[in-house]
Amino acid sequence: AVVLLKKGAEPEQYVGILKAPQLLAWFSRHATGVEGSAGADGDSAGGSKAGSKAPVKKPVEIVNANMEELAALDDKEAMALVGLLASDVEKCASKVEELRGAVKDLQGMLPLLQVHVTPEDLPTLERYGVSASDMEAESKAEGCSLRLLLLPFGSDKA
Repeated sequence: AVVLLKKGAEPEQYVGILKAPQLLAWFSRHATGVEGSAGADGDSAGGSKAGSKAPVKKPVEIVNANMEELAALDDKEAMALVGLLASDVEKCASKVEELRGAVKDLQGMLPLLQVHVTPEDLPTLERYGVSASDMEAESKAEGCSLRLLLLPFGSDKA
């Protein structure tokens, strides 16, 4: 079962197909605040009270991992959200910030990882439903390519 716990709100259980695209869409709706009245910074629509202190925001913790660690995590069938980045670290800085913004509300709910994928690693991603050719083309055109992967992945792990 997947349950979303948000501060000051009732727990909400996900009822749907436990596959990455559907779960990512569900998490994204909550992460972007589409369903709530919170503003972009998390404050309510009415704003903050005069004289109140702004909460200290913790940076989003995303663990760097490599392809071997990704395979080991998938073999354990543990749940994790992984950002797959194709290109070198410097070229992917803006994509990493996009990833941090997208997953900020998921912190503490499941492990968050990022894997910098080398051109040699790209074919390995096919086992996770990621098109190596699409990632390679996007990386060449834009300097970096980002794909999100929700583990466990595969019809044998449903």
